[in-house]
Formats: sequence, structure tokens, C-alpha cells
Amino acid sequence: MKNTIMIFTMQNCPFCLELKTELTKQKIPYTEFEIHEHKGVWEQVVKQTGLRHLPTIFISEGDTEMGPVYVSGRDYKTTNEIVQIIKTHI
Repeated sequence: MKNTIMIFTMQNCPFCLELKTELTKQKIPYTEFEIHEHKGVWEQVVKQTGLRHLPTIFISEGDTEMGPVYVSGRDYKTTNEIVQIIKTHI
């Protein structure tokens, strides 16, 4: 069972773009959810975390809907820090 990296982003968010660029550069696969296109899912994430910070990363463990959620500013401060965290899950 492989973990799935899901990133919640917003168009024109420089921090989101930086993270996506770094993950692509390091060949780390992810699925992007632009929050304006996936409002229902995003609102569930906000309800769970209590925060609307981007990018927010959810790591689905295997074929489940369970896994950790990492929120910018709460769980990590830099792109390098979250990339290292993501690497521990893949």
C-alpha cells in the first residue's frame, strides 16, 4: 500500500508554487487540489485543522482516508522542511 500526497493550493500562491516545483524537481508524485475547485473537500480540511493556511498537505495512508495533515505555519515553516517530512511518508 502506497501513501498518496495531496496538496491543497490556491492559484497564484507563491508558497504553493514553490512546494509543487520542489516536489516535481525531486520526482515526488502528488495530487493537487485547488481550493476553489474543491471547496467541499477544502472545507473538511479547514474544519479538521481549524486553519486556512496554504499549502496544506494531507498524506493518505495506503488505500485509506486516514493520515496526517500538515499545515503551513503550524507544522512546518519552510518548503525544505515539509519536503523532508513528506519524504518520511513515501
